[in-house]
This record gives sequence, C-alpha cells and structure tokens, in this order.
Amino acid sequence: MFGFDKKYPLLSKKNILGAANMGIYSPIVVFLMYRTVLSDGEFSNDESMTFDELSEKHGDLFGFGSANFKFEFMRINEIYNNYISLSEDARMIDEAIEFVQEEFDQDQKDATIEILETLAISDSILDHKELSILYSVALACSKGKNEIAETFHKFHEQIVKTKGVEHPMAKSLMLLINLIENDTKNIKYSILQSSEANQDGGVPPMLLSDNEFVEWLIIITLYNAIKNKEAFMLQARIHWSIFQKGLIKFFGFNSRDDINEQIDEALLNTKQWVDAAREDIGNVSMKDDTVFEVFLFADAFQPDFNKENVWKISCKKVTSGIEVHAFDISKDDTTYWIPENALEFAKKLELESDLFKSSQLMDIDKRKKMLEAARTQWNQ
Repeated sequence: MFGFDKKYPLLSKKNILGAANMGIYSPIVVFLMYRTVLSDGEFSNDESMTFDELSEKHGDLFGFGSANFKFEFMRINEIYNNYISLSEDARMIDEAIEFVQEEFDQDQKDATIEILETLAISDSILDHKELSILYSVALACSKGKNEIAETFHKFHEQIVKTKGVEHPMAKSLMLLINLIENDTKNIKYSILQSSEANQDGGVPPMLLSDNEFVEWLIIITLYNAIKNKEAFMLQARIHWSIFQKGLIKFFGFNSRDDINEQIDEALLNTKQWVDAAREDIGNVSMKDDTVFEVFLFADAFQPDFNKENVWKISCKKVTSGIEVHAFDISKDDTTYWIPENALEFAKKLELESDLFKSSQLMDIDKRKKMLEAARTQWNQ
C-alpha cells in the first residue's frame, strides 16, 4: 500500500515492517525500543515495567494500543532469535531511523524520543549503543545542532536531579553533549568506537543490498577512473579464494554517449556477476560468508600496489547482501575501515562521505544523483 518494501528493503526482508505497510507504525517504534533495551543483551525487570508503562501511554498513537506493542516485541524477539548479524542489525537500525524521519508525524517523532530516553535510563545504565541509537533518532527528528544539543541538555539535567552529576549516565550524556557542541564529525562512530562499545564488537561494516552494491561499485570505479584519467584502460578485478575475474573495464571516454554506453554495460555485467554469486551458479563459486577483494587499477592486467591510484576494497558476501569492510590505497600503509574511517578516507580521495553511508545508499534517487555527480566530474 505505501511502497515501504523497496524503500526499507532489509526491514522488509526480515519481516520487521509487519503492519507498517498498512499505516500501523508500532512495529518501527517497538523495533527501536527492542534494540535499545537489548543493546546489553539483557531485558531487566525495570526495563520490562517501563516498556509496559510506555506501551500504555503511547500505544494508540502508533496503532492498536498497548497490546500490539507487546505482540510486536515478542514477534521481533523471535526474528532475532533466528540470528541477525551485526551488519544486518546496524543496517536495520539505520532503516528504522530513516523511517522515523521520513514517515512519522511530529507527534510520533516527539513520542519516539521520549520513549527511547525513558527506556534507556530505566535500568540506571546508559551504554554507548543505547546512546548511539538515541542520538541518531534525535538527529532524525531535530532541525539542527542547537535543537539536538537542547534535547540532550534537558535529558542531562533530568539525570543530574535524580542521580547526581557523578552518575555514569550523567557522564555519558555530557560526553555526547561535548561531541555535539564541538561539532565533532561522525558523532555516532565516536560513541561506538569507545572501549566499552568495542568489547561488544565495535562498529559493524557497511551492509549493502546486491543492487545497491552494483551501482555503488560503478560509482567508486568511476571516481578511480577520474584519478587515472590519462590512462587508456581502467578496470575493476575481483579476487576470491583461488578465483579472480575482470568485472568492469572502462576505456578512454571520447564523448558523453561513450560514457553512458560504457557505464550501462558495466552495470549489466556487474549485476550479472552479483546475481550469479548470489545463486552460487556457473563459474562463480561463492558461498555465503565468502570474503572477496575488488581491485581498481589502470593500464595493467593485474593490480600493482607500487603504482599510483590502485585501490583495494575488502568485502564479504552475506545472506542479506554484501558487506563493505575496508579500503586500502597504494603507497599508503593505512587501512580505512568502513564506516568508522569513512570521513577520513573520503577527504583523502576527495569523495562524498555519503558514498559510505548505507542510510544514503538505500535511496535509489540518491544513488542516481551520486552516479550523475561522478559523470559530471569526469566531464569537468
């Protein structure tokens, strides 16, 4: 009815959306509640009581009352009991937050922030994953940095009044407020890269659907081609296990029509390879959890890291799509992990940082704009 299956593909694939496709948004807010209270792997009595109270207070706003909140919680818990990977979890949280931003009205947004704030502190522990979710939702529901800072200042004052300024929750909130007010880049990942968060797995890799990966790889390859603009040939070559395959080849572009023709051919070839890898058919033997590398380089049959502008992308094929883990660049000893080092990597290569955010890449219109931007830059 609302076309959410394509807009939020992993939430749909994992059946988190549920009744959201009929305009009943309780599955989305309950999913965020579930990920908040289970961020530490436990559902305490205090959290359970608070969940019931919030369900009674806000159930009707999101559809069908408090009983539906409890049903959705049990349904989502069953989905997670069937195994969700770290990258799937991160991607679904991103999609749910995007849903809040795009689909909720203002009353629902305000209620969502109140719900997550109340839940996060109900067990007197505010861990870094809870804080990351809360910050991301506040960012999606706010109009700017000042409004976000005000939200967390009020939250901090509430904690100080009841727990004292030295309470760990107050200190965690002050850390976040300082990051916001100092205009720290990548605040979400600054939180998740703490020693506490890293004990639980740190920052998951960027997860893309198969179609997203196809278009994303073409865009990245085009930007590498721009770095090698004087070259006769640019190619992307994939290595996995004992196999390798030349996937994309761009030859010196002579005109706009030539650019479009080569890009269309590259999209088709890459999609065919990804589809074959997904089905594990033909000469593409690639089971789930296979790690593979994509090399981008110019005027050679094999990549040579002693030459300029050779890029290596480390990826992993998983059930839900393809994880992008890291970039390596020739003549640079740094490995740039994605997404936590995305801003640094993007700045180094003069790329848009949105190219390394699954929340941006899930939107087909935004991907088209990214591809057009790469074409335009080539022409310039």
